[in-house]
Amino acid sequence: MSLKVLPPHVRAHLYLFWAGMVIAGLGVVGFFLSFWQVGSALAAAVDVHEEVPVFAYASIAAWVLGLGIMWYSRRRVDAAVTARLKENREAMFVELGADENEDSAPDGRDA
Repeated sequence: MSLKVLPPHVRAHLYLFWAGMVIAGLGVVGFFLSFWQVGSALAAAVDVHEEVPVFAYASIAAWVLGLGIMWYSRRRVDAAVTARLKENREAMFVELGADENEDSAPDGRDA
């Protein structure tokens, strides 16, 4: 399925969701790559850490930011789907009976 059939705001939120996935994934990978800053034998041998593991904190922040972006864009896509389903559900019902413009039956009798 092509994304061109989707409305532009839904497509933008899908792209935003994918960007959030990439940012969160990079945060997780970055944290594992920075694990030597927080979990190495050298860091464990010292009682008080003078060095702040900036890369690890930045990776955690990227992960949290990516999750937040994914949450927001997913809620927006879900709202658009709900609105579209409601619109389709309302269009599905057909009223049977006399037409709104006609007040009486064809032979002149009241309906």
